[in-house]
Amino acid sequence: MNDLVTLPDGTELDARQAEAVRLRVTTNLTLEELAKAAGYASKSSINTFLRSDRGRAGVQHAIRQHLLEGARVGLATMLDLATSARSENVRQLAAADLLDRAGYRASDVPAATMSTGNREVSININLNQTDTGIIIDEQTVGEIPDIEDIQTQGVGEKLKAAP
Repeated sequence: MNDLVTLPDGTELDARQAEAVRLRVTTNLTLEELAKAAGYASKSSINTFLRSDRGRAGVQHAIRQHLLEGARVGLATMLDLATSARSENVRQLAAADLLDRAGYRASDVPAATMSTGNREVSININLNQTDTGIIIDEQTVGEIPDIEDIQTQGVGEKLKAAP
């Protein structure tokens, strides 16, 4: 059983109550099984506790704690994918998602520019999911070909067909 749990309002749950709310949130046990596992005498006694204000607050607290643990796992997974996924696309999407969740939007990042002789090159990285096509010198040349188009027509045919 767990130790005492202090709820956000300062209310304390004893070890039996803490175990009851933890099991309620993290398992699919019936009330009878919950009562037995948490040390309650009967189904009705655990039901009375879980329906009380204290029991409901305990369940809400346990849900938040459970979701927080899931968020930690999710963040670790996204960091792992961003740094070590085999697919470059998966790494890029994971990195973009992490940046987005940290509050950095693609529109907040200025485009990278550099000079190559007398011609200026501008590279914009669009992190949106929508396809904007291929743009050269601010003119749309065509869409990025789908894999099916490449297999049936080849890349050159798809680009020539663009407006």
